[in-house]
Amino acid sequence: MTRIPDQAKVYATRIPDQAKVYVTRIPNQAKVYPSKIPDQAKVYATKIPDQAKVYATRIPDQANVYPRIPDQAKVYATKIPNQAKVYTTRIPDQAKVYATRIPDQAKVYPRIPDHAMVPDQAKVYATKIPNQAKVYTTRIPDQAKFYATSHSNHHLGEVSFFRVSILKPRNTIHLDNLENPFPHRSFLPSQIASKISINSNHLQHLFPQTFSSSFTKDTTQTTILSCNAPTLKGEVKKCAKSLEEMIEFSKSILKKDHLIALTTKSKEGSREKLKIEKIHRINSKKSVSCHEIFLPFATYFCHLLSSTNIYAVDLVDLNTNSHVNTALVVCHMDTSSWPADHPAFKMLNSSPGKGEACHWMSQADLVWVGDDHIHA
Repeated sequence: MTRIPDQAKVYATRIPDQAKVYVTRIPNQAKVYPSKIPDQAKVYATKIPDQAKVYATRIPDQANVYPRIPDQAKVYATKIPNQAKVYTTRIPDQAKVYATRIPDQAKVYPRIPDHAMVPDQAKVYATKIPNQAKVYTTRIPDQAKFYATSHSNHHLGEVSFFRVSILKPRNTIHLDNLENPFPHRSFLPSQIASKISINSNHLQHLFPQTFSSSFTKDTTQTTILSCNAPTLKGEVKKCAKSLEEMIEFSKSILKKDHLIALTTKSKEGSREKLKIEKIHRINSKKSVSCHEIFLPFATYFCHLLSSTNIYAVDLVDLNTNSHVNTALVVCHMDTSSWPADHPAFKMLNSSPGKGEACHWMSQADLVWVGDDHIHA
């Protein structure tokens, strides 16, 4: 009524409503709106980012992060959790369970039918879901955990099973993780080890600190389960709590006074693709395989299974053909007594008794044979 604001002079016929909001000059973005400037337009001095135009009143905090708001960001009114940033279109149901970060295993499931979350067993593993966990939609039965622990690297869930037919010169293979997953521990003297029972009450009384950590507690419970589980048909087993106990068990099973311990040469080539150069068959009708298991002191799960073949495999680099490792392979030629839910059958698309199952032995595993049966 008294003074024409500067911007009013721009319009020859009618001043749009929003021009009346500004006393001096209409910022560029205000000109986008013919009638009323939404609240958020006032925040920006020059240009309203694309996502600001989606909201009529206020841009939520997370809108400021993106030049364009992905669909899933619109679910959150204040802040986009870290995992929302992983997905450009839609956050899978299970991702919403985690407030800060999606664990690796959550990414395995794009959507879980009839479940709005990661299945129970997936939560047990902090980094990777072992293969047997994928078989069960709700909970891994105890026996499944035992059969997952019967072979090398069992606590990492990284044992791969394969057919003996792949063991041919010039074939390419993917080597398992051969590193020892456990911290260094020494054997107890046999006089002390022989007085320790592998059960929860006794171990908790002697080593209470082992049960104070969830990882060591769970791993110890798995060891107890493995050592006390019933044997398979044709299997003889023992959890050896001292070096003497391991050697005496192997001697008694193999009926030999002189033994040789075979193992994979090193951890070199772990998780890599390598080429087979040579295969050496260990000429032994009987052998005892010993896998390191977890207790507060060095302990091995030793067992003899019938119809087992052993091979030492020379592995070379794919490009240079330079020697990388000599790794041990154990092939169980008779799987007829194995449980139908053994992870080997899932990997091999097989069933009990339908062919052999081979696996690599890590550097922490041992195979005992008589000293007269080490040549091909």
